[in-house]
Amino acid sequence: MGCDIHLFTERKRSINNEQKWVNVDNWKLNPYYKENDEESKYNLNSAYRHRNYALFSILADVRNSSKNKPISEPKGLPEDISEVVKAESDKWNGDGHSHSFFTMKELYDYYEQNNIVKFSGLVDENGAKEIEAGKMPNWWCKESNEKGLIWKEWQQENYVLKNFIEALERHFESEYYIKEKDSEKFRIVFWFDN
Repeated sequence: MGCDIHLFTERKRSINNEQKWVNVDNWKLNPYYKENDEESKYNLNSAYRHRNYALFSILADVRNSSKNKPISEPKGLPEDISEVVKAESDKWNGDGHSHSFFTMKELYDYYEQNNIVKFSGLVDENGAKEIEAGKMPNWWCKESNEKGLIWKEWQQENYVLKNFIEALERHFESEYYIKEKDSEKFRIVFWFDN
């Protein structure tokens, strides 16, 4: 069974002279929504919506068969979470797991100190040659009945987190410019499902 991430973005803002975290995601009106229906009125256009187990292992030690060092163990939802994101979490009614959050500063700091990500899996002969040449194989899997596959473990530059950070920067910068001094005012809140 696959595992997916549910990711939301928040920014700290001054509201009535009080600092609060507010949701800054892009939402679209759901054309299938009807009053008193199970459909949500709005659909999230998430800043990140890919299934990437190497990233999940780094963010929260989820699907970490390659034993990557996670940024931290899941921290749960933040106490000062925005109402919108709390309501989205509540909809999962216990089916979500490994809830956590990070500021952009925490992501930048981790990336600076952890430039390598580990991978492991079954590859064919061409994939094994690519790994030996220092390249990423075109494909790999964790389990297979196919004959002739070889178990390999390898490391690469941490493009996984780099690409994730760049996607978040594009999302935040569409509305706000992130400066190093502001990076603690932007955060992600996330959890996973199976």
